[in-house]
Amino acid sequence: MEVNFEIKKGTNHIHLPVYLNDKGPFDFALDTGAISTVISKEVIEMIKIEVLELEEKYRERYRSLGVINKARIDKIQAGTSIFENEEVWVQDLTLEHCSSYKLADGLIGHSTLKKFKITVDYHTNLLTFKDSKQDEEKEDNLSYFRYLADTHIVTLPTYINGKGPYDFVLDTGAGGTLLTPKLANELNIAMSGQKVKAAGIGGAVDAVLTKLDKLRVNDKEHSDVNIIIADVSKLTPRGNIIETGILGFNFLRNYKVVIDYPNLKFNLINKP
Repeated sequence: MEVNFEIKKGTNHIHLPVYLNDKGPFDFALDTGAISTVISKEVIEMIKIEVLELEEKYRERYRSLGVINKARIDKIQAGTSIFENEEVWVQDLTLEHCSSYKLADGLIGHSTLKKFKITVDYHTNLLTFKDSKQDEEKEDNLSYFRYLADTHIVTLPTYINGKGPYDFVLDTGAGGTLLTPKLANELNIAMSGQKVKAAGIGGAVDAVLTKLDKLRVNDKEHSDVNIIIADVSKLTPRGNIIETGILGFNFLRNYKVVIDYPNLKFNLINKP
């Protein structure tokens, strides 16, 4: 099961055409940092899907982000990939703090991705979904990833300037790679550089654009890496538990990224 995607200029997000109950196509983003697959309330109203009440624990936590209710979709199709009877969240993506997704009709998030072994090939712009139990193509050098605390957030063991490993979040919804001020202080990385704004689903914050001498995940090492130092607690709903950093587009774009969710494994494959 596969679908071609494009990288949106300005956000560096992965976007793909999606059909909902055979209607569309709608423009969805792939966001490995999102807890749930999301459909905008405008699209839900357009295709006349009944909305259901969202569990209180989620409604309270995500209400400020425009999450309204949930719904059940009989069929979601992206290319040759078909997901049936999917529960999704309904969100108002027109809110100001959702500006990075304001032109999207929805997001493919963890509630869908967790069932599959996915490959995000930044070389060919191809996204593949496989059943890991039936996958006959076994990737070499698969390593274990960890979920951050008791969440949906995937982290990879990351070394910064030769120190680590630190659990960095793998996030296809991040336009760049980010370091928290806490880890920057621990590693004596100066908070000097170009002043910029970092934006996320939770809003925007002042940040610093600087460079790291070295960043490494497994045997994949990069030098002079552009990185943003910013308070991630204000950028994303679970940002308060991210103490280290986020691996975003400027790192991930160099690889074919394999995430085997059922088996808690990953791989980063170089360009052929």
